Amino acid sequence: MGGVAYLSGAWVPAETAALPVTDLGVVGGIAVAEMLRTFRHQAFRVTEHLQRLETSMALTGLPPRESLSEIQSILLRVVETNTATIAADDDLGVIVFVTGGANPTYVGRASAQKQGCTVGVHTFPLHFENWAAAYETGVRLALSPIPTVPSMIVDRRIKARSRLPWHLADRATRAIDPQAIALLADEAGMVTETAAANLCMVRGSVVSSPPIGTALEGVSLQVVLEFARELGYTIQRRPIPADELSEADELWLTTTPSCLLPVCWWQGNPIGTGRPGPIFRQIIDLWSQRVQLDIMGQARSIAAFPRGERP
Repeated sequence: MGGVAYLSGAWVPAETAALPVTDLGVVGGIAVAEMLRTFRHQAFRVTEHLQRLETSMALTGLPPRESLSEIQSILLRVVETNTATIAADDDLGVIVFVTGGANPTYVGRASAQKQGCTVGVHTFPLHFENWAAAYETGVRLALSPIPTVPSMIVDRRIKARSRLPWHLADRATRAIDPQAIALLADEAGMVTETAAANLCMVRGSVVSSPPIGTALEGVSLQVVLEFARELGYTIQRRPIPADELSEADELWLTTTPSCLLPVCWWQGNPIGTGRPGPIFRQIIDLWSQRVQLDIMGQARSIAAFPRGERP
């Protein structure tokens, strides 16, 4: 990956940053994390991401030795160092994670307590080829036969590293539609989120998204709703039955790397015209203006060449 990373109090080359097999993040998936991205080499919405990380740490009882302000300083140093090694028109994904530290079963209780939680910060190249085409063609979405993990088991405010429930949901959904992203619903049949994105539905001039507390509240979702409100659209946070999505004029997924993606197929049927809608274009264009970067243009340009082969 190049550049530097921060891990357990040490600055290390990114290529050598690794958790020991005794770490609870590996052993039990006991870890919380945030993913940010840069625009024009500047980390986006750092405060909001770290506030969500603080909530995740509090709800899971993972108190690192580093304070939140120290983590922010570390993050900004990693970003500044690593963006200096990439092209001017390229950008990075940024990861901050906290694990439960060493497993007492493997290293002993005293040693585990002495080591405390593990904190890591690193970056990685944004692989724009993963989503560049979707800005024009949209993505396919289908309802997972596996429901959302109940909030009484895992609080929806926690951004956890363990993705096993999502992995199983994606596998089950792709058995129905191999190209579809899995959208989960709760026990009442109200949609929640995908493994990596929040959902927005547009009907007329109303942009709806599931209520706060029913899914992880995404930073990108908040940006999209801010922009939609600014453009004069009505915002509703309400329960959305899965069956209602087929009546949408537009559907979107909001997520950190790609920012906003149009959903053009739901349950095998087209949404609207089966092409990205005009309100999607308005939102992504406004986002581009605010970060002074053509978000879709950057993705298309960099995705056109394999990494290391750009002219």
